[in-house]
Amino acid sequence: MVAVPVDTGGGGGAGDAAETVRRAGTSFYWAMRLLPRDKRDAMYAVYAFCRAVDDIADGPGPASAKRRALAAWRETPFFTDRERAALAWAEALTAIADEGAPDDLYEEAREQLEESELVALTFAVITINSWNRLAIAFRAEPGSYRVAA
Repeated sequence: MVAVPVDTGGGGGAGDAAETVRRAGTSFYWAMRLLPRDKRDAMYAVYAFCRAVDDIADGPGPASAKRRALAAWRETPFFTDRERAALAWAEALTAIADEGAPDDLYEEAREQLEESELVALTFAVITINSWNRLAIAFRAEPGSYRVAA
């Protein structure tokens, strides 16, 4: 498991997370300024965490066969039943407006994952989908994010 620090070392906690968001140069930073401070600080921390995870995922290093085959996970032999259940659940939640969250996918995910894992996966999917919707709403240009030096 990789630990992803949100605090950038300045000792400011939420202030450091806000600085991460500000440096990203997105309109998200300015939109968050409209929220009450406690809610804004929490949103900054989640946003900074997601950026850090994104940096790890997009970081240097050879892509594994699984990573390259992720878009075709149903057709490839690389994924376990447990991984397939998680991927199916994540896809269902992402497309929830189209098909809802089918009972059979929920039951399969419950069989394959511990309750805490299913909760964590569900919240991760919801969070990532929220950031995607924010990026679309605020006209973020894909690939424009740069890690501050």
